[in-house]
Amino acid sequence: MKKYLRENKYQKLFQRGTSLLLSAIMLISSLSVFLQILSEENLFVVHAADPIPITTVSDLVTYSKNYDSSHAQDTLNITISTTNATGAYQTSATQYSYNEFVSIGSNEASAFKGTINITVEAISYFNFDKPVFKYITDSAKINVTGSSDGYFELRKTSSSSLLPILAENVVHDTDYVPASENDYTNWKIKLNYYNENGEDPVYSNFPCVIGSVGENCKLKLDIQNNTINGDYKENIEATASGVNAGLLCGTLGSSANLIATVGGTNTSFTVTSASGHAGALVGEMESGSSLKLSGTNITGGADRTITATNGYAGGLVGKATDCTIEFDNSYIINEKISGKLGAGGVAGYYKSDTGNTFNLNQSNINCSALSKIS
Repeated sequence: MKKYLRENKYQKLFQRGTSLLLSAIMLISSLSVFLQILSEENLFVVHAADPIPITTVSDLVTYSKNYDSSHAQDTLNITISTTNATGAYQTSATQYSYNEFVSIGSNEASAFKGTINITVEAISYFNFDKPVFKYITDSAKINVTGSSDGYFELRKTSSSSLLPILAENVVHDTDYVPASENDYTNWKIKLNYYNENGEDPVYSNFPCVIGSVGENCKLKLDIQNNTINGDYKENIEATASGVNAGLLCGTLGSSANLIATVGGTNTSFTVTSASGHAGALVGEMESGSSLKLSGTNITGGADRTITATNGYAGGLVGKATDCTIEFDNSYIINEKISGKLGAGGVAGYYKSDTGNTFNLNQSNINCSALSKIS
């Protein structure tokens, strides 16, 4: 009888142990699935608590290669010095060259939304053969201190690919709700031509600074375009299928608000799109979007052209639908504008079903426009 009770006791203990083990396995499995769902929905993001120092090309390229959604809210402290200049195109065994850099943010879920602090000590520019970002949010901050007047200076090293300079896509951060236009994120970008180590300068055309400013984005852009040297200059050019061309962005998405200032020495760049729309500043504006031009020194000229071989072409915007365009300062439109589907001084195509308009009080239009290119 005692032996039976002992065996029964051991059996119950074994059964309880087995139940506990199975419960633990099920709990761990459920937790793993739950964390995976959070990760896929971008609801569970871990980021570095401390700023990440970037002092060499190698540091920057390594960071870009290892970047994923867990780094979306990182703070990068980039320091440029004479001896470790991230502006130099380094190819030695101990340094990565910029052609190994990977555009940060491979998809919308991993879009960079952190802060980049750049301290300029000597060389103030960065050489890239591709956009700095593939995806970045409109809340991300780019701060530059030192001798570059607060501008993030970019120089494109290769003319073999026609990609945006700063970012392919800017997407809206739903947690970013600026109280007014004064609180919009402000990116100050300076463009220059590539010229290193006594080599011949590289003048590389590009379709835009930003490919697409996405739906509901709120953003300020201050662009200094210095991509000119004597008779040589960089122009705005899009050759890929369906890609729009414009200095600021190819496409301004629905309900997106963009406030822009344009300056620099290249004031007479040409704009061309092979199969999309072409505008001096924006290729296409979608429904509900708004563009406020707060200042520009673009002079245009009789030799300047804006051409959309298979789309709409405009002196400011190629195609504009139910959007608002506002001039806070004078803007000169005096170039030759040609678009297969349509051409116009302000826009090659403008349609408003909601009463949105544009104000021409601050514009000076004296251009020639031609549609239906043969």
